[in-house]
This record gives sequence, structure tokens and C-alpha cells, in this order.
Amino acid sequence: MTGTAIELESFHRIVQSWRTSQFTEDDPDSQIEVTFDPSVFGTGVKIRRTNAPDDHLGYESGRWQ
Repeated sequence: MTGTAIELESFHRIVQSWRTSQFTEDDPDSQIEVTFDPSVFGTGVKIRRTNAPDDHLGYESGRWQ
């Protein structure tokens, strides 16, 4: 797996693009965005992944391929 940090906003947001050796040359880099939202109970974390090839969706069930 290789990746690049695209955006870093301290304490708020991380955006990275990445790909595995199983991606084909035609597959675009996948992108992950992690946002942090402070609350009275701690910190809420939201993760959004885009551009994942259809046959690389094992993360949805907690399994990485």
C-alpha cells in the first residue's frame, strides 16, 4: 500500500490518497477523509472513503483484501 497526504488540518481533518498493489493501472487512487468533531463526550470521528474499486470493498465488513 502506498499513499500521499493531500490535506492536513490540525485537530480537524486528514485527507489521503492511496492504492494497493492489487489495484489495476486503470483504477484511480482511492481517497480517505477523516474528520474530527469535538463534543462534550469526547471527539467524534467520521471516515469517508471514495474511489475504491468495486472488488476492493472488504473494508465495509471489517476485512481488508
